[in-house]
Amino acid sequence: MRFAIELMYVAIGIIVSIVMAVAAAWAVPLARAEIWIIDYVAIAFIIGMGYPQMRDAWAADRAADRAAGVTSDRG
Repeated sequence: MRFAIELMYVAIGIIVSIVMAVAAAWAVPLARAEIWIIDYVAIAFIIGMGYPQMRDAWAADRAADRAAGVTSDRG
C-alpha cells in the first residue's frame, strides 16, 4: 500500500508538470521547444527524487507482507 501511495505522488507530479508545460507552451508559443525540454528535465527530476521513497516503501510493504505470512509468487 505504501508503494502505491508513493507511486501515486510521482504520477501526480508528472501530470502537474505536463499540465504546467502545456499552459506555458500555449502562453508563449515562441518558446515551446525550450519549455518542453525543461519539462522533460523536470519529469526526470520528479522520478529521480521519488525513486528512493518508492524503494523504501516497496521494502516496507514486503516486510509487512512477510510479517503477516503472505507469500509471493516470485519465490
